[in-house]
Amino acid sequence: MPRSQTLDETALLLKSSLGVDAGRVIARAQAVLFGGRSATEADVADLTALRRELKRKMRARAGRVKTVLVLYGLSAPSAVLRS
Repeated sequence: MPRSQTLDETALLLKSSLGVDAGRVIARAQAVLFGGRSATEADVADLTALRRELKRKMRARAGRVKTVLVLYGLSAPSAVLRS
């Protein structure tokens, strides 16, 4: 995933690659970040649940090492990326 991707593009990528619908959570996050709306406890809880779901799906798909590297934005050696 390119670092310059927008949140909407990231939501589309998550839907197509992992089958995770993050559109509503991302729309609410954008309202907080750019629209001046205050974050609620429900916003934080939904974002936390999305993060857990993404981690679970990534682990199931690619393994723990690659998941940790991706979550921290690190590149992995090609041997690690082979699935």
